Amino acid sequence: MPEDALDGPFGPPPLAEAPPEPPPGRPASALEGLERQLLGAPGDGLTLRERLQRLADAAARRQPASRPRAAALEELVQGQRIANERGEFFLIESEQPLESFHGALPLTRLGLASEESVRLLTGEPLFGFDLARAVFLDTETTGLAGGTGTAAFLIGVGFVDGDRFRVRQYFMRDYHEEPALLHALAASWRASSTWSRSTASSSTCRCWRRASGWPARATR
Repeated sequence: MPEDALDGPFGPPPLAEAPPEPPPGRPASALEGLERQLLGAPGDGLTLRERLQRLADAAARRQPASRPRAAALEELVQGQRIANERGEFFLIESEQPLESFHGALPLTRLGLASEESVRLLTGEPLFGFDLARAVFLDTETTGLAGGTGTAAFLIGVGFVDGDRFRVRQYFMRDYHEEPALLHALAASWRASSTWSRSTASSSTCRCWRRASGWPARATR
């Protein structure tokens, strides 16, 4: 087929023109768009380095995006803030019937613990162990070395009350709340008719008690 057979009535179709080359120093389209977004207009007449510096300055002046409000502890855990003469801390209380299971064992097995078994578990001499008057106490601490910086940020206390097992968790949300936490724990210990005679605690708790000066045993 002759080449001129493809020509139109006015000759061959014009060839597509290549896009013009941007003039020297013209920023890339992405950079220009960013300038318009942050500065309102491109930095015509400036060097690339000056344009980038203007963008960096504009980004630094922008206010950071507002963060979502942190949920209050009360919204996450069923507990309450407790205030006393030493400050404030957070208290969580729960209870369950002794027929409830903890793992594979019912809590009623606590009543079958012999005095010798409890002595071996606690590593302390106990005389006349009475489950109804026993307290199970454990702590979570920031360390066991003692001295400045060692704090019991969570103290759990469990005890039998009739046909139920009650748990109280004393939680400090920051270091300054430890005095209020310990004050409330000591006050509850003195006031309760059941928290006497014997205390079963974990090895972590015993180390913390020695470091903090808390008595190894408490009696009314």
